[in-house]
Amino acid sequence: MGTKNCGLLLHAGVGSTEQLAQMTAERLHRQLLRLHVAMLGRNSLCPTVAEVTQWIFQARRLARR
Repeated sequence: MGTKNCGLLLHAGVGSTEQLAQMTAERLHRQLLRLHVAMLGRNSLCPTVAEVTQWIFQARRLARR
């Protein structure tokens, strides 16, 4: 995920893997896109839905341990 995206998640209100595991990829991606446009004025550097889906999948795997 990287530190850049961790910071983005924190700004979006996601502070733990448990919270991330509860999100849907579409909803979180919309939030990240809005945040990216508000902070940077563009959406070209925003993580893709596929990347967000992978983060959520990984968080759910961690939550099951």
